Amino acid sequence: MNKTAVALGTFDGVHAGHKVVLEAAANSGLYSVAVAFRVPPKYFLKGEGVVITDQKTKTALIKKSGIKKIDYIDFLKVKEISAEDFFYSIKEKYNPAVIVCGYNYSFGNRGLGNTNLLKSLCDKENIKLKIIQKVSVNGDTVSSSRIRNLLSKGEVYKANGLLYEDFSICAKVIHGDKRGRKINFNTFNQRYPEKKTPIKYGVYLTKTEIDGKFYFGMTNVGIRPTYPLKKPICETNLFDFTGDLYGKNLRIYFLQFIREEKKFSDLSELQKAIDSDKQEILKIIKNLSEV
Repeated sequence: MNKTAVALGTFDGVHAGHKVVLEAAANSGLYSVAVAFRVPPKYFLKGEGVVITDQKTKTALIKKSGIKKIDYIDFLKVKEISAEDFFYSIKEKYNPAVIVCGYNYSFGNRGLGNTNLLKSLCDKENIKLKIIQKVSVNGDTVSSSRIRNLLSKGEVYKANGLLYEDFSICAKVIHGDKRGRKINFNTFNQRYPEKKTPIKYGVYLTKTEIDGKFYFGMTNVGIRPTYPLKKPICETNLFDFTGDLYGKNLRIYFLQFIREEKKFSDLSELQKAIDSDKQEILKIIKNLSEV
């Protein structure tokens, strides 16, 4: 195999820091390969949703950076491999002349391998190692943990500023209880993906992609305390679209947090809140269009 440049990382979120790592490999003049986990190890270690970017989007964004080939690793298949054995598996499979990673990259069983060990192994095998230091955006150090924290607090606008592409979910449209029709407020419903990192429950300005076109709308994420659910769903009202969406896989991009999820005494009170939310969102959209 010809010499390659290998970018190592989880690349969850494909954030601004990941972009620097990926572009360093892509612009090396060598055939570039990204080696990433299919699902972040934290999902298996913590047993909770941690995925920022689903695999389809992650693949598209990694390719957008200029990387020629992507190999996904299944964490459960490699979690017992020592750091040294993991390194030599990369060397044997990809024949790297250059390896690129972030300053906090860890690898091998229990994450015991770090950039110091990687440097010594690369030096031994005459491989150039390029370590990307911290990347900041508007004074914020970019990391997947930082992005997850922002999303958990509803600060999606700030999180989007650190990401290569706005935070989104993609899920099938399912049948709801059609209660919104009683107040002339039609929505489409999607289950919030189980592996996805939690986002603060509440109402958001969103845009939805349908057949290659984007439509602004408002989305409530949560367990709907007025009519409680056991698992979170997304209920989205589109402003300029009519049509049957049941069964379609739709992607929703979260743009701005409006308010927390609330429990209302009845449908009338709920309708008043929805009307108020919609007016606020329409003002935001108008301001966006005027920029």
